[in-house]
Amino acid sequence: MVSGEHYNQQLLTAVELKPRMKLVLILTTLSQIFLLAQSTATVQFKFVSFKNDDHNDLNGGCCDDIIGGCDDFCDNYFLVCIDRDDTGSDGSSCDMARISTERIYEDNDDFNFPSTIPNGIANPHTMSVTSWPGGMQVFAHVWDLDPVGAHDEVDRARRTIDQPAARRSFSAVWQEYTLGQQTEFRFQVKVYCDDHYHGSDCSVQCVPTDDQNGHYRCDPVTGAKICYSGWEGPNCNLDYDECQSNPCVNGVCVNGANRFSCTCTNGWTGTNCDINVDECASMPCKNGGTCHDHVASFSCSCPPGYVYADQFCEYDDCASQPCQNGATCNDLIGHFQCVCLQGYFGDLCEVDIDYCINQTCANNGTCVDQLDGFHCLCEEGFEGVMCEVETDECTSNPCLHNGTCIDLIGKYQCTCEEGYEGTDCEQETDECLSFPCKNNATCEDELAGYHCHCSAGFEGDACENDMDECASFPCHANETCVDDINGFWCQRMNLCDSDPCLNNATCVNDYPGFICECTAGYDGKTCDDDINECASSPCLRGTCVDRLNGFSCLCPPGYSGYTCKSETDECNSSPCVNGLCWDLINSYVCNCTAGFKGVLCEDETDECSSSPCTYGTCVDDLNAYRCECDEFHTGRNCDAAIDDPCALTPCKNGKCETIDSAIDNNYNCICYNDFYGKNCDVDLKQHGAVVFVTGTLDSESEFASRLASLLQKLYSLRLWNTRNDERETMSVEVVRTEDYVKSVDSSLLTRVTFIAWTESGHLLDKVTIEGLIKGASPELIGEFGFDIYYGSAEPYTGKTWIGSNWYIFVVVLAVISFFAVGLLAYRRGYVVQIKDAFSERVRDRGQSALDPLDVAYSTRIFSEFPSSMHHQVNTVESINPAYISCSDEKDHAFMSGSSDEFLGATGGAHESTDNIYAEIPALKCEAAAKENPYSDVKT
Repeated sequence: MVSGEHYNQQLLTAVELKPRMKLVLILTTLSQIFLLAQSTATVQFKFVSFKNDDHNDLNGGCCDDIIGGCDDFCDNYFLVCIDRDDTGSDGSSCDMARISTERIYEDNDDFNFPSTIPNGIANPHTMSVTSWPGGMQVFAHVWDLDPVGAHDEVDRARRTIDQPAARRSFSAVWQEYTLGQQTEFRFQVKVYCDDHYHGSDCSVQCVPTDDQNGHYRCDPVTGAKICYSGWEGPNCNLDYDECQSNPCVNGVCVNGANRFSCTCTNGWTGTNCDINVDECASMPCKNGGTCHDHVASFSCSCPPGYVYADQFCEYDDCASQPCQNGATCNDLIGHFQCVCLQGYFGDLCEVDIDYCINQTCANNGTCVDQLDGFHCLCEEGFEGVMCEVETDECTSNPCLHNGTCIDLIGKYQCTCEEGYEGTDCEQETDECLSFPCKNNATCEDELAGYHCHCSAGFEGDACENDMDECASFPCHANETCVDDINGFWCQRMNLCDSDPCLNNATCVNDYPGFICECTAGYDGKTCDDDINECASSPCLRGTCVDRLNGFSCLCPPGYSGYTCKSETDECNSSPCVNGLCWDLINSYVCNCTAGFKGVLCEDETDECSSSPCTYGTCVDDLNAYRCECDEFHTGRNCDAAIDDPCALTPCKNGKCETIDSAIDNNYNCICYNDFYGKNCDVDLKQHGAVVFVTGTLDSESEFASRLASLLQKLYSLRLWNTRNDERETMSVEVVRTEDYVKSVDSSLLTRVTFIAWTESGHLLDKVTIEGLIKGASPELIGEFGFDIYYGSAEPYTGKTWIGSNWYIFVVVLAVISFFAVGLLAYRRGYVVQIKDAFSERVRDRGQSALDPLDVAYSTRIFSEFPSSMHHQVNTVESINPAYISCSDEKDHAFMSGSSDEFLGATGGAHESTDNIYAEIPALKCEAAAKENPYSDVKT
């Protein structure tokens, strides 16, 4: 935009030029001032609430300290700076808006903002932008208003807002945000594209057109041009090639202007070459034969005994059916020929070919003759075409624990490693089961062996030998050693008379002392010690409990036996239904056979549970699945789109277009008028219901959900007991919305076209739906949040009261123009000079129009003058192709005031100069109306 200083300089220069050139320069300058960028989007900023729980300022002090504490609230006022990129750390860059309020409330730190904020600020505040970049930065600065001294800074913060633009104002949704370091400032933002602008940044302009410049409507989301039927091209101004749909069934299509013609191939006729020419019309068959018409040919059905040949019915040599074994007889002139089925030969196909005559199957296989060859039935253990291959049963590695597999005929045999046994070497051998240990020794099983823990006094691998304690001659020379189990005694003098042995022990004289033979469970010189049988840790697992002359073992879960040696085999009960049981400590686990699952492998695996078929129906098999694809997809998982979906003619009432194969069902249907749906199979004339809703819709999806609930209620109230639809879920889809107004007072309405269907897929017809809604009570409709309008309505054209009462402005402008013309006529001297120059140039050039260099064309421009001008001005000239007649209320140049205000803005008010405008026809409203290419430019 031209700056005010530069603008004034240009006007001062214009005053010094010749009068005729003054007008040229002034009009050029005005066009520079008012030619602004077009607004494409609207941003609304709403102040919601503010909270300062601590009543502190930014430095932690009190806003208003009265009696030594923060006992008084702040008097808050705000500065909000909004910028596309960066507001700056102090909010100095505010290219979108700078909103400065007065004090909102006195002594209030927790409040909601009013609809009009002090300082005359509308809440929400509305901003127009040339394009929406997808986000903005908001800087908020809060002060406490103090009547004396400097104001306290309460808080400052900034935040980046990322928010896409909505399609239109009625679909825009408020998004809420929070700012503040120590306070909470809540605000909302709503962004939407202006009329005829689309896309997330509102940068795509599209105006529906149906004239020589194009024939299209606009995609409501992207703004892309959608050509009307019969047109194509970037601007939809190229005649559509009707031959692209291949309308000529059996012929060549010739495209014309919005039509086509067909050149039919031989044998076809009709507009679309779809009528077969009747070649039998000339009765070509002879000898009583019946003619059968074909495409571009015919055939004759002859009487019995005759066949068709060269337009005559001759004798049928195949009438006696001479060919055998299902052969086909071909009648020829004077003879016949048999075409044999596979496996037969001969003139009459009477010989059956035996393919096993020269074939011998190996390894006692049996040859089976077939029509097209032979097949060998192999004995068990052999395979291959000729049973020449011995089946290797060891390929599956059945032998466990490093067992060696020996392949046999029809079976196998495992040679187990030492310590394992079983058919597949799956069991560990327990060598202790044969009780090899003697004399109460304890047997401990080991891999491929065992170990005996001998009782006291015994030795040997199996504890079979009693130890001879007298072998070392422990007694004195005059004593006799007496060997005993786990001990000995020397017999000499008898010291047992004093009964030294306790606990019923037996005293044996043992010179030079005695020996007490303790009863079981006791030990010591006099058998006074109770033996701790747990001292030797006899329990292999668990806890040992000492008892008199013995012990017992408390085994942990999963083990049993006298010393807790044996592991409990939980697999003995065969718990696994369909699988192999693996024994664990105090537990087991089932290794399921392929196709089964569950703790006990009791459930068959449903391979369809993961929904592997992308576009098809999954059929579960044992340990497998298969997909039955829909007609548009193929592949194991139905995830590959077919190359040409349009060949299946999916679009019932529309044109099919093949699109990117990565997209679902890689085709798109462009529906004909009055049809809707993915495949254009919904007839809107039958199913497209219409309802008028008061106001505009905030959300089409929410509207559809509430309308479905209303129809569900209304539908269930109908006494249609022949169907179960009243118990089914109702669904609604909005086809389109249109802006309407009431005919009586121009109040806003929304005309909604929609379809509805039940859970079973039953599509409701238009009459039924509209009848249900019309017959419903207002109270019932109100329960679902609707205000439905039934009166007269008209499409919304955007015309306001000013547009409807334009003639008032014409009268006012005419009065102003009258006084302006009178003032201009007063300064007629300059006009005479202009007229003379004009007449002279016309005579010299012999033409009726001015030279383009003499007069500057005006344009329809809307903007603001610099501060010295207070009104919008439109200037026109009679020769300007952009000129709009004075009868159009949009082109009046003066809004209010006298013509002196206009002159003052162009070079000094009330200056005594000649009026150079007196004879310009445009200022007298005498010029002819011309097409205005800028008629759509907005402020």
